[in-house]
Amino acid sequence: MAKRSYPMGDMTMDIAPPTKRLKVTTISESDNKIGKFDEKADVTRTSNLKSPTMLLEGHHAALYTCRFSPDGVHVASAGADRRILLWHVYGECENHTELIGHKNNVLQLAWSGGSDLLFSASADSTAAVWNVEYGTRLKQVKEHSSFVNAISATQRGTQFFATASDDGSCKLFDLRMRAPLRRYDATYQATAVAVSNNALKVYTGGIDNEVKVWDGRQTAKPLLRLTFHSDTLTSLSLSSDQRYLLSSAMDGRAAIWDVGSFVSTTQLQQMAALQQSAQFESMSVDEKEQRINGIHSEHRLVRVIEGIQHNLSRLLIKANWGDQDRKVVSGSSDKMVYIFDAKTGKMEYKLPGHSGSVNEVDFHPKESIIVSCSSDKKLFLGEL
Repeated sequence: MAKRSYPMGDMTMDIAPPTKRLKVTTISESDNKIGKFDEKADVTRTSNLKSPTMLLEGHHAALYTCRFSPDGVHVASAGADRRILLWHVYGECENHTELIGHKNNVLQLAWSGGSDLLFSASADSTAAVWNVEYGTRLKQVKEHSSFVNAISATQRGTQFFATASDDGSCKLFDLRMRAPLRRYDATYQATAVAVSNNALKVYTGGIDNEVKVWDGRQTAKPLLRLTFHSDTLTSLSLSSDQRYLLSSAMDGRAAIWDVGSFVSTTQLQQMAALQQSAQFESMSVDEKEQRINGIHSEHRLVRVIEGIQHNLSRLLIKANWGDQDRKVVSGSSDKMVYIFDAKTGKMEYKLPGHSGSVNEVDFHPKESIIVSCSSDKKLFLGEL
């Protein structure tokens, strides 16, 4: 790509030709629609979308993932047509960039905290890092030997990202390095991953129905095994303060876990009582670990959310945090979008519109807007 250099005092900045650089569509103060009555739609507006509901079409096959950028300006979508499309959230919601490079289904997307990088996981056994402004691939990861089901990126500080694969491994990467920093052996196929912002904790889930918590500096075995789900994990997501972990699984339930470093007095007392009991000494190593993990799971499970549907397709339907971690949003195989109160677990909305399984829902970082993607090849942007 040809670039031109422009002097800026003591600095020189390379700028791509205007036709090659991303044009950003934002909302000015005069165009603010929030609180205004829309006579055409007969509703009082709660967002700056052009209309209360926007339909985005352009994909040629089922969609598996969609995510808002942290600045709220873009939404990215991808699926079985192997293309990643970037759309403007405001205005006409035009598709402004197409990222091509994967050779099989794109299964999950994740943004960097600065909204300048996009990370993708694919069934072609690779992951990729994309520069959004220039629409180019910066890095291709070929460290896995089977489907890469999930990817997660840190939101501030040094840019790390983690991947989870059907080859039974999860890997942690530093964007500046070619080889992975760490490899975690999950034993079974790994279908979900999340990484803390300092990369000192990595969370994985897979077909063994467990959430494994790994120390980012050690790879021998997980620190914790959180057991509750009775079927394959489909997604993991950390809250913005990194205190809580949201897990979703094919058993139709989502769970919120307290993954902070604090351990309650009751939990310590139960651990001490177990270790001092006569039966503990006669247990095998696996039995001891199972009992200890059971106590951890009991005390760290904060909330259970029920109502999400899964069918025989066994798609990795994802759940995400929303509205500053006050809500949980999820897709469902019954073609509905579900929105729950994170504090109570109560269902607040059950929204129709799609004609196929809804595979991911995301909540806008700044406004009351959700985006959903479906096996019907469509995306909907809608205000609540």
